[in-house]
Amino acid sequence: MNTSFSQKQVMTGVNNLPQIASVLLVLEIVFFMTAFVVLGQAIDWPASLDEPASVVLPRLVAHQGSVVFGYYSYLLSAILLVPLAIVLHCYFGLKQNPLLLSATAFGIISGAMKSLGIIRWLFLMPYLANRYVVSDNSPALQETISLLYDTFNLYAGKVGEYIGVQMFTALWVGLLSLAVLRSRQLPIWLSGFGIVVAIAWLLSLLGDSGISLFESAVFISTTLLNFWYLTLAIVLVKGHR
Repeated sequence: MNTSFSQKQVMTGVNNLPQIASVLLVLEIVFFMTAFVVLGQAIDWPASLDEPASVVLPRLVAHQGSVVFGYYSYLLSAILLVPLAIVLHCYFGLKQNPLLLSATAFGIISGAMKSLGIIRWLFLMPYLANRYVVSDNSPALQETISLLYDTFNLYAGKVGEYIGVQMFTALWVGLLSLAVLRSRQLPIWLSGFGIVVAIAWLLSLLGDSGISLFESAVFISTTLLNFWYLTLAIVLVKGHR
């Protein structure tokens, strides 16, 4: 009887995976869009990421409440990538597909690295911003703070945005889409859409090359990714298998 009850619990959990995955996908969109709107209005994000400390740090102080709220929402969207990757693996990975295992690993690492990049905006950058705008700051101290700002942005930005958001997101979505394309666990067009999203993210890595073609690649990739999230959530809820 206990064995039968345990098996029933397992089957119930498996049957609930599409609903759990769909909720996580929708939350991904909600948290990201909240961050996009709030931070965009407060500090002209994400364009502000390329601006100097003399422009950004005073904005952080002037809109500190909105910045903290927006970046916490962005952090939640990053953290959710970890359970999302695991739940999708459990749903699709009954045969322990090696491609799917690799995709899941990249999804988890993507969420972790993206979170590390975001955390600087919740703790370090507000501290630097408040020190920067103090009226009795000397030009030398402001120059030092600007150097710290640029250094941490260069390091954490590459870890969070370049590797976590762009590279590993592309590998996660691309490998996941290839795995389910081979197993036919999703409609072929949806798997193909995921591969397109992955290619767009890989092209966005060329954004720093100075080639004008790739300057809007991150925005396009983000838009495509959110549409893919929404479409996947709808398909999972409808029960395609």
